[in-house]
Amino acid sequence: MRLRQGVRVLLWISAWLRPRLGLLRAARWTAALCVCGCSVYEPGLLPIEGRPSRASAGAGATFVPRPAGAVQATPECTGSRPTCVRDHAAISCAAGSCRLLSCQGAYRDCDGRADNGCEADLSSNAHCGRCGASCSFAHGVGHCAQGRCALLGCHPGYADCDGNAANGCESALDSPGSCGACGRVCAADRPQASAVCRAGQCVLQCRAGYGDCNARAEDGCEQPLTAAGACGPCTSLSCVGPRVTSVDCASGPCEITSCALGFEDCNGSVQDGCEADLLAAANCGSCFASCSLPHVAATRCESGVAGRDAQCAIDRSCGPDELDCDLTRKRGCAEGYADCDGATENGCETDLRRLNHCGGCGSSCVSPRELSECRGGMCVSTGCAAGHARCAAQGECLSLQDDPQNCGACGRSCPSSAAYCAGGRCTTLACNPGSADCDGDARNRCETGLNALDHCGGCDVRCGPLPHARSVSCRDGTCQIGSCDAGFADCDGDPKNGCEVSLDTDDDCGGCGMACHFPQGVGQCRDRKCALVGCTPGRGDCNRSPADGCEHDLRTTDSCGRCGHNCNALPHVAAGSCSGGTCQVERCQPNFADCDGLPDNGCEADLRLATSCGSCQNDCSKLANVAGASCDSGRCVGLTCSTGFGDCNADRRDGCERPLSSVTDCGACQRRCQPAHAPAECSAGVCGHGACEPGYADCDGNAENGCEARLDSPNHCGACGNACEGGAPCKNGQCGCARDAQCGPGESCCNNECLNTVGTCFPFPCIPGTAKPENNANCGGCGQACLLFCCGPLL
Repeated sequence: MRLRQGVRVLLWISAWLRPRLGLLRAARWTAALCVCGCSVYEPGLLPIEGRPSRASAGAGATFVPRPAGAVQATPECTGSRPTCVRDHAAISCAAGSCRLLSCQGAYRDCDGRADNGCEADLSSNAHCGRCGASCSFAHGVGHCAQGRCALLGCHPGYADCDGNAANGCESALDSPGSCGACGRVCAADRPQASAVCRAGQCVLQCRAGYGDCNARAEDGCEQPLTAAGACGPCTSLSCVGPRVTSVDCASGPCEITSCALGFEDCNGSVQDGCEADLLAAANCGSCFASCSLPHVAATRCESGVAGRDAQCAIDRSCGPDELDCDLTRKRGCAEGYADCDGATENGCETDLRRLNHCGGCGSSCVSPRELSECRGGMCVSTGCAAGHARCAAQGECLSLQDDPQNCGACGRSCPSSAAYCAGGRCTTLACNPGSADCDGDARNRCETGLNALDHCGGCDVRCGPLPHARSVSCRDGTCQIGSCDAGFADCDGDPKNGCEVSLDTDDDCGGCGMACHFPQGVGQCRDRKCALVGCTPGRGDCNRSPADGCEHDLRTTDSCGRCGHNCNALPHVAAGSCSGGTCQVERCQPNFADCDGLPDNGCEADLRLATSCGSCQNDCSKLANVAGASCDSGRCVGLTCSTGFGDCNADRRDGCERPLSSVTDCGACQRRCQPAHAPAECSAGVCGHGACEPGYADCDGNAENGCEARLDSPNHCGACGNACEGGAPCKNGQCGCARDAQCGPGESCCNNECLNTVGTCFPFPCIPGTAKPENNANCGGCGQACLLFCCGPLL
């Protein structure tokens, strides 16, 4: 105590000397005085290694000084402050390792590993009331309440009929004894019929060749389906439908063999007989020959002699509800198009938005004097052609080439000295038509012909360049197109706008008005040629001939959804139908069923196989983690587990429920992995471990015992096999020294640690620049402590 009081007096003296001796010398005095035991929390004083601070005094912790700003990792239980913290657990350090003391609340240490604390919640479905007590029920949903498992409900199609929650929802509700509900028994078999359960409902399943035609369950399937007058599934009508002239019942189902003249059975259904009128636009001349013409809104089917040789035509007739119908409006064409050439095969080929047919056939807007557009079926003037002008409001476009009153421009009158106007220039010469004095030199008279490209119809009136025009000429004072660039054409007949139409479009494919159109198909212009690239919904190009487009209706039984897709030819199908382009299975062959509901594979499920053992719902292969199984009379037998799984509860109903790749069941049921100082891992049924805890390593290569070696031991210091010389201790992964020779210049081996021992103890302050306060405890040698000052040699 007296020593500390003396130090405080000396500190006061240092503060008094500071302004007198200078800051540097006072700082050396202060640093020298602090070796006497200043607290780390006293302002301006330095801490002493190994001495407790005020904050940690009495707590058993030791303060170790560190340079300002340094951050040093402290391994658990090996540093000055223990850092063992685990979830839901009380942890302490013992023998240099974290040890679990107790668990909090409903948590327990089920895997026996201290590194993850108390990981198991005994109120969860995985550990209900005790470790490993899983709340799982066959075909049911479990819940853990107050440490006990309860069955909350059953999966669809299952029920707990015996009231025993231990075996879960043991009853499938698709059997005749429990159909849709526990104890709901389907009636006994009836004549030519069996009672079956379908979708939770009891129904009759007729034997082959019989039908329940009177809809009375009590007499079963009373009707033989091959009897006269009942050819086919329960048709009390004699299978002679409308316009049917002959049928065939030899094979059981009714087959139409001939129809009345002009009709055909196109959909393959006997119920509506010969439904297709071969003079209708939908079947013009044959089944599925639907009338479709380019840009035609209404078509009809016209017949030749005696109703034969039918062909499509534009329907120009007015219906009874079309009060505003007018034949002059070309009713059958789509809006904006007309049949100007009268040819049926190309439909309404003329685009009424073009200049040469603006709003109607032959209604041309083309004029050599004006520039025009076709807007809403009306010609609209947008200006005058070169060499012309509108000299009066609302007036016509006048030529400015030969009018002395408007020579070259409106209102420009030629003077009496040059009374003539030729090529838009006033001149004294009377030039012949088609020539002009463009250079104003009377000596060469009318030197310029007005049919040249640079003087077409007038002086300096140039032709072109015109869009997409390959060659341009001047004829009769008007620019003319000789030829167009490849892929373009002058479709409106007006040379002033050049070759304005691309011949790579669907409406002008290879030529003006040549539309890419296929009956019931989608056409596309490719390299100026039409190609059939698709069909309208419900149609198909089954004959691979683009000429008749998509000729086939894909809503029939023989081509349902796609060409040649016969619903009656699907695997193991006894009877099929087509609905909206999708096959429907009406009846399967014995021992087969349509379990997946997919239309294309028919009755794909063999009820004698383990995957559909007796019914669609009984799939032995889908029991949990089952590698192999067989079926015997509708029951799953011969189960084998998949690799990596086991039947640990000896209950076949949930299959091989336990994975053998967990740390609690590694390679076998109840085989627990418990490696030391590392998280447990299980790979391919063999116990292993994850990353070692800080300060530990797996030095023996045995994954079973984990990280058995401490890296602060003399035999494994910082790394496996790194032994410290002479049995020196290991600290923070570094071997301590055993002799001074192992230390650097000016250092000595003090308690197995290389320390700087340079200096000599003095009772007076050191010469500036020679103070060694950091060596006070070992000044000149190990353990040689200075009372006041440690000073080094003068440098």
